[in-house]
Parts: sequence; C-alpha cells; structure tokens
Amino acid sequence: MDKESYLESFEDIEKNDFKLNIPRYVDNFEKEEPVKINALLTEIKQTDAELRKVQSDFVSLLHELTSSDENIKASLNDFINMMEEGL
Repeated sequence: MDKESYLESFEDIEKNDFKLNIPRYVDNFEKEEPVKINALLTEIKQTDAELRKVQSDFVSLLHELTSSDENIKASLNDFINMMEEGL
C-alpha cells in the first residue's frame, strides 16, 4: 500500500512551532477490511456454546472427585457450586 506525504512550507512548519511529528505530514492510515457482523456474531455464539459444553464436562469430572478430608470435600463442593452458577 502506498503512503502519501506532502512538502510543507517553512511558514506552515513555523506556525506549528516547528513540530515535525510524522502524523502531521505523512498519511500512515492503513485501510482495514470491513467486519462482517453476522459472521462474527455466529462465531461468538459457537464459541459460547463450546465454552458451556467444556465447563459442563469439567463440572461432571469434578463431581467424580472424592476425599476423606472433610475440609477438602467442603472446598470442592464450594468450587463445584461456583462453577455450576456460571453455567
């Protein structure tokens, strides 16, 4: 992609207090492809569905865990409840 620039007069440079920052004198804008909103929304919905499935599978695996320590069991149950609230 070609960039554009122009030759500024000394008077204009002087008016700008001799500030020679590039964006003032060189067009560095890169054109971006337009976003296809419907395709993006479809992709987001698919990702959300996959995430819910993985979280559900993870919670199922957590239910299989066990321990003889009551504190660990309580912590595990708290964690499972927290995960299930997010589903």
